Amino acid sequence: MNISIKITSKKPKKILGVLAVNGKICLGNYIESIYIPLDWWTLEQYQQQWQEGLERIRTHQQSCLVVTIHDPKIRPYIEWWVLYKEDNKIYIRNELFLSDIYKEYIGTKPFTPETCYDFIRPRSPRILPDGTNIDEWVVTIE
Repeated sequence: MNISIKITSKKPKKILGVLAVNGKICLGNYIESIYIPLDWWTLEQYQQQWQEGLERIRTHQQSCLVVTIHDPKIRPYIEWWVLYKEDNKIYIRNELFLSDIYKEYIGTKPFTPETCYDFIRPRSPRILPDGTNIDEWVVTIE
C-alpha cells in the first residue's frame, strides 16, 4: 500500500493566523502539500491518527486520514482523506467539512482522533446523478 503522510516543516509558523506546520500526503504517484493547523489537535494527535488510520484500512473496509482540523467554536473546518477498501484496491477521496456541511455531518459531536471514523459516509458512485464527478485516487494493496 503506497500511502503516506509526512511533516515537511517541524517548526510551527503562523499560516492564516494559526500556528501550523506543512506536510505532504502521497497516494501512489500523486503527491499533495498539506497545511496542518495546531489550534485544535496537536501534531502528535495528527500523527497518531495517521498511523491508526493506515493500520485500520488493513483490517476494515474504510478509514480516514485527517490532515486539517480547526477549533470548531472559532472555525468549523475539517479536511480529510477517506479510504475505502474494495477487492485489492484502496479508493481515496479528499473531503472537506465546512459551514453548513460541518453543521449537518459533525454538529456538536466530538470529532477526535478516536471518533473520526464514526463520521465516514458510505462510498457514493464516482459520478453523481447531477453529473458531478468526484475525484478519486486508487492504490493497489501490496
